Amino acid sequence: MIRKLKTKFPAYYKKYMYFIGVAGHSLFIFQALKVLATRTTQGVSLTGFIISLLSVVSWFFYGLMQKDRVLTIISLVGSVAASICVAVIMMVQ
Repeated sequence: MIRKLKTKFPAYYKKYMYFIGVAGHSLFIFQALKVLATRTTQGVSLTGFIISLLSVVSWFFYGLMQKDRVLTIISLVGSVAASICVAVIMMVQ
């Protein structure tokens, strides 16, 4: 039983990481939608979001170098979402 669980765990964890990664990076989109809806960037740090964008882009390239498919895909989603968020903040400011 334990042996069977050990062999299935990596596959389950990989699916979990896809879900958590995409869900976590979708917060960028929610922030962008809030800024668009309210037409204000009050309380939103452009610098913080730019740093976050640099972080996820760096993880994307690291995933490519390591040939880690999960990390690459999740970081690509995050990079796109963070780019959209930064663009919306800059547009509204």
